[in-house]
Amino acid sequence: MHRVVITGRGVVSPIGSDVDTFLTSLDTNVVGIAPAPWSNDESFGWWACVTDFDPLDWLSPKVVEGTDLFAQFAIAATEQSVNESGIDELPTRRTAIVHGSSMGGLRALMKGQHDLERSGEFDRKMMIQVLPNMAASQLAMRYGLHGPQLTVTTACASSVDAIGLAAGMIQLGEVDVALVGATEGGLPSWDGTMEGSFCPVWYDAHARYGMSAQGRDPRRAMIPFDIDRQGIVTGDGSAAVVLESEQHARTRGAHVFADFGGHATLADAYHPSQYRRNPQCRTCCRVPHRDHRARQARRRHRSDQRLRVRRSELINAAAPLRLNNATGDICHAHAPERGTA
Repeated sequence: MHRVVITGRGVVSPIGSDVDTFLTSLDTNVVGIAPAPWSNDESFGWWACVTDFDPLDWLSPKVVEGTDLFAQFAIAATEQSVNESGIDELPTRRTAIVHGSSMGGLRALMKGQHDLERSGEFDRKMMIQVLPNMAASQLAMRYGLHGPQLTVTTACASSVDAIGLAAGMIQLGEVDVALVGATEGGLPSWDGTMEGSFCPVWYDAHARYGMSAQGRDPRRAMIPFDIDRQGIVTGDGSAAVVLESEQHARTRGAHVFADFGGHATLADAYHPSQYRRNPQCRTCCRVPHRDHRARQARRRHRSDQRLRVRRSELINAAAPLRLNNATGDICHAHAPERGTA
């Protein structure tokens, strides 16, 4: 099989809409969580909004009009990754596009319903704004690509599954290059503010399902590996990478940021949000160094090598951790050690 490498990166996020700003924000502990634009004393909630993004910096007015923010984020992140990769011309039929999104253009759908009920009118392009595959479709049209074009919707795993699917195509020699990423949200306006009287039902849905953090400290609003974890915080943005076969990258003299080591996936098949009580998975305070689910997924790809990321540090999980959700916390914390999440 062909080896797969990463040669380009791009990001649009609440803590920076370019790679350098994003990494600097991580290093300096910048917090992108703030009270949601729709939040008030009676209905308080957190959100991680993108606040430094202007779609017209990346797209023509026509494309902006015909796309929801999730697709606009994806285009901007992918453009960054392609520029960084240094590819002058993408192989028209040998470049794949694989993009992930949980909700696609849900914002456009909710906003259309809101406008219809209040004025009887809504955006005439709402239909094409809603479709989850429009991020990948817009990328194909932007670069004139006719290779595989796929959209993955597997909740929080969408981005990882997108990378795995794309890398598999390169490993098998089906394509030489893949534009890969994931995008989400954009429920506020493009600058992170409330758009008129529109308040997405998705915001209140978090609270009604018991998913929202209740504290008032943004640094404690999203603490997934802590026993005091109270909920989650929805965030907007997109991340993208350019994957290539090692031969293709070396031939053109590309800088390689990382090697792809492998990917596997499996399902708990138990409950939409609860974990299965499994005797193989410890529910006490001490976490085994290697989680059983990561090992099970690993067995499906024994021939894959471990992920080798240059100039980065992965989680050191040798010390005991206090847990709130045993399965979720263990798998999210330890899967990077096995290269499966």
